[in-house]
Amino acid sequence: MTLNLSKLRVRTMIMCSSVVLLMIVLALDAAIITSSVLNTPIEEEEAHALLSWKRSLSHVSNASDLHSWNNVSSPCIWGGTVCNEQGSITVINLPIPSELSQLARLQLLDLSQNRLPGPLPSQLGQLQSLNILYLYSNHLIGRIPSSLGQLRNLTVMSLQNNLFDGEFPKELCELTLLQELRLSTNQLNGPLPPQISQLKSLLILDVSYNSLIGPIPLELTSLIELTQLYLRYNRINSSIPNELGQMLQLEVLDLASNNLIGPIPSTLGSLTKLTHLFLQNNRINGSIPKDLWSLPNIEQIDLSQNRLVGKIPKDYCNMEINPPVINLTNNMLTGPFPSDPENFSPQLFREHLCLKVRNSPSSEIVHHKGSTKTVMLRGIIIGISLVAVCMVSVLFWALVFLFYKQRMSNKQIGAAARKHGNIFSIWNYDGVIAYEDIIDATENFDFKYCIGVGAYGSVYKALLPSGQVVALKKLHNWERENSTFDRSFANEVQVLTKIRHRNIVKLYGFCCHPRCSFLDYEYLEKGSLFEILRDEAEAEKLNWKKRVNIIKGISKALSYMHHHCSPPIVHRDISSNNILLDSKFEAHVSDFGTARLLQPNSSYRTVLAGTFGYIAPVVDFCPQFRFSTIARTLSRIQIAKYFGIEMRIAQGLHQNARSLRPYYT
Repeated sequence: MTLNLSKLRVRTMIMCSSVVLLMIVLALDAAIITSSVLNTPIEEEEAHALLSWKRSLSHVSNASDLHSWNNVSSPCIWGGTVCNEQGSITVINLPIPSELSQLARLQLLDLSQNRLPGPLPSQLGQLQSLNILYLYSNHLIGRIPSSLGQLRNLTVMSLQNNLFDGEFPKELCELTLLQELRLSTNQLNGPLPPQISQLKSLLILDVSYNSLIGPIPLELTSLIELTQLYLRYNRINSSIPNELGQMLQLEVLDLASNNLIGPIPSTLGSLTKLTHLFLQNNRINGSIPKDLWSLPNIEQIDLSQNRLVGKIPKDYCNMEINPPVINLTNNMLTGPFPSDPENFSPQLFREHLCLKVRNSPSSEIVHHKGSTKTVMLRGIIIGISLVAVCMVSVLFWALVFLFYKQRMSNKQIGAAARKHGNIFSIWNYDGVIAYEDIIDATENFDFKYCIGVGAYGSVYKALLPSGQVVALKKLHNWERENSTFDRSFANEVQVLTKIRHRNIVKLYGFCCHPRCSFLDYEYLEKGSLFEILRDEAEAEKLNWKKRVNIIKGISKALSYMHHHCSPPIVHRDISSNNILLDSKFEAHVSDFGTARLLQPNSSYRTVLAGTFGYIAPVVDFCPQFRFSTIARTLSRIQIAKYFGIEMRIAQGLHQNARSLRPYYT
């Protein structure tokens, strides 16, 4: 997108908060550009403006070009910008905000296809140097500002595919240099203003798919330079003016789907440059002018869905163009059919046209008045019969297919069980996910899909055939060789299957096999709290409200495990590594590989679990505990860990743990 920015002072621009662009802007630096770095006062002035603009952007889609926008380099080398010899920025290839009234040298503004909401700011009318305005395919509402009529240098205005309403602004008719005006697919109403005759330079006018009413204004026919006229799908209720034949440059004339009445003007035969003529779906009557068949450049004619009568002109039979571009269906035409019909497609003469074959070389198309009801009744009966037969056939084959699919599914599941082991289970899915789907999704757990490595296994991101993204925790081989592996694996599955809480990571399924064992979890977009806290840029996004919500989410999860699970569950390794965040920064507790059920009579020995820096002081400095003592204090230890995380979240830091050797109690 080309922008010619002012060489004069450009004040800091404050962007409308309602304009939502599609780029994610990274953390922004200060916007003061030192004169030692910038080459000219113009650069410094415009750099200040652009950095102010950068600070205002949010929810946009292409942040990569903005990485180079900083306060230590010339704006002429920033991504998406081009400068002229004087150091003034002339091109910006980025989506930009809508308030640009202070950029007096702006020549091209393209905000198209950005889903921008809200009304169009009237301040755009102050861009006196603007030549091209692209705002199509957004969600803009309200009336088209009359101030746009002040853009006297505008040559192209494209506002189609929005939600503009109100009447056609007569102020737009003051844009005497305008060559393209596209307002289609909006909600405009009222008539076309007679002032439209002032657009003497107009080449393309597209106001189709609106709710315009009234006649086609005769003033429109004075636009003798017009090459394309689109009035399709409006509510224009007049006859076609004979004066349209004076628009000798017309190549496309589209008046389809209106309420046009009367005959087709014979003057349309004067439009020698016409390539496409669309008059279908109106109430046009009378006969087809024979002059239409002599148009030298015509490529497509559609006169279907009208009330045309009479005979097909003989000139139609002598046309040298390819007839399939001509559509005359659903009219009431009669007359001779061409004696050389191989060049004509029968579907062009469907309803209300019938071919009567005689012994003579020629044939005749006859409109059967008396037999119309009989033909229609016969067609209805045949149609109903065909539909019934089709429905029965579809139902039969659907049942056959379902039976076959179920049988093959059972065979595949049995084969997979024999090949890969029989310990495979899935919850919360429609149907069964095959072992092969997991292997294919990760290319046999290729490292490029790995998103994290923990003490018990590596985590892989997988896109399943259903389109759902999951996280697969594949246990380490050395962990699986441990004599306590089966008990640990079963323990994690047992714990997670008992938990159903919004702040606890969901377990979808598991697979236990000598070749490969893994757990199938829900995927959380933001990753671990540890990674966010240690990344300064990401940590800045965690405002106080989000941090408090994270703490609340963790506390709700722990409270649920302590008070709503029977027997109570203790996680034993609450740390920022095991707190995952979703796209809304909601906290989810994960990694139950060291969790234990608090059985009052348990007396087995266990390895101390915990992340360095989060071990509770009572265990950190008093390792010689009997398990019965630990069982009584384990909940308190977890609470101590929780408060440790709470402090880290409040401080925005991660505790770098000192070295602790593993030991047994």
